[in-house]
Amino acid sequence: MVFIDMHVHSKSSDGTASVKELLSLSKKLKTGLAITDHNTISGSIEACKDKDALVIPGIEVGSSSFNHLLFYFYDIQELKEFYQKEILPFKIDHRFHLYRTKLPLLKLLEISKNYNCLTSAAHPSIKTLIWTKKPLSMVDAIEVLNSSIPSKYNAKAFKISDTLKKSKTAGSDAHSIRHLNSGGIISNESNIEGILNSVKKNKNKITGTSYTTLQNFRHTLITSNSVFRVKKV
Repeated sequence: MVFIDMHVHSKSSDGTASVKELLSLSKKLKTGLAITDHNTISGSIEACKDKDALVIPGIEVGSSSFNHLLFYFYDIQELKEFYQKEILPFKIDHRFHLYRTKLPLLKLLEISKNYNCLTSAAHPSIKTLIWTKKPLSMVDAIEVLNSSIPSKYNAKAFKISDTLKKSKTAGSDAHSIRHLNSGGIISNESNIEGILNSVKKNKNKITGTSYTTLQNFRHTLITSNSVFRVKKV
């Protein structure tokens, strides 16, 4: 049985922790993680080189409408191919557009069907984002627990998942080392293929909590200042 934080950000996008720091803590705690940086995979590539860590190749892609999708891959090479071919050409070269691309949400979902990956709707219950039934019906899973989201919205995401009979993912949405492992999944599997397959079959468990008021303040401060420190990657 293993715990995996399925939603983590590093310095490669808008996080404050290096990949090395994230992996060090994850290995110390004997947990796994997916580095899902915004519209970039350099952090995930770096993490996957550490063969002593349990790392699921991933990326968080923002659509043109600001809806976010989490993509999890069985193989880092296929993630690289997906990124180079499908995401990189549609990135917006401006730091104030860190969280979105030129790709429409439905187009992103259609593209994903050509790859061996798992898709999850990231924080779908946020009031500022509009998720209609069609894109939600196309994803493999719903992120039902995001630690940066108040518990009442996570409860709404749980309900959406149950109504649509979708699999469930969870993660801390950590942008700093102190928030790592605030939320995640528990799987009886111990390798990438087994973990992702268990999610698809809805055999994983969800665990975690929403940030405290202080943690949420720190999270907001980090993400709001990210445009002034993020590097092009």
